[in-house]
Amino acid sequence: MSPESNITREMTDKQLATFAKFFLPVWMEGGFGTLTKRDTESLIFACLRYNLQGESFSNYEWARRLRITPSKVQTLRMNAHMKYGHLFKENTDLLVRDYFSEIVEFQVHKDENGNVTGVVKLQVEDRVVRMELEETARILRLAIDFERNRNIIKMDLVTFLLMVDHLTGGGEEETIRKLAAQELNTKRKLGKAISEIEGIEYAERTETEKLKEFGDVLHEVAGKKVSSLLKHLGLIFKSQKHHRKENE
Repeated sequence: MSPESNITREMTDKQLATFAKFFLPVWMEGGFGTLTKRDTESLIFACLRYNLQGESFSNYEWARRLRITPSKVQTLRMNAHMKYGHLFKENTDLLVRDYFSEIVEFQVHKDENGNVTGVVKLQVEDRVVRMELEETARILRLAIDFERNRNIIKMDLVTFLLMVDHLTGGGEEETIRKLAAQELNTKRKLGKAISEIEGIEYAERTETEKLKEFGDVLHEVAGKKVSSLLKHLGLIFKSQKHHRKENE
């Protein structure tokens, strides 16, 4: 199916029915035709995005399908989220994929005190995602930085883990903090495990491989203590765009 074709042709009958279910009551709420053109467009986009959330379209891909500019897509995305986002419950697994699908740098090591630390950089073109990550950092009192006109978000490793936990409702914040500080009694200390995967060979691995190896280490060290985090790190690993390309 060509991306330039009518986007409704990419939707199943069930998706079209769900679109109508969400769209019509809101559009008719104040009476026929009372919703402004801007709000109608935002509502249409919100309904389309909800029904096609499994596709994970980029701004460019949305622009081609809707035959508008990428900047218009960004405006629609923000307006739809702010005005109608509360109407749609996002799938947690898909949310993780959308928020963390482009890790451009993943480094993990020990600091001078033996605590586990590192750096994670995300490429985020979606202004709504940037806004939500900023708000999550504010709630958790964590620090994040921006690079390249705010398209790259930089954070330390523990911040990354805590944000994943918070956004997915994992409830493992205390365990993550203790684990990073090596305050948990584990059969194999996390710091020792990290030492074994550092070095020249580690530097030569792709960011996807580093993420997977870190997940494997966490599983070995903590296991059930961070089961939700491990599940979502696995989803993040599978969602990496360059990882998908490597396996096409």
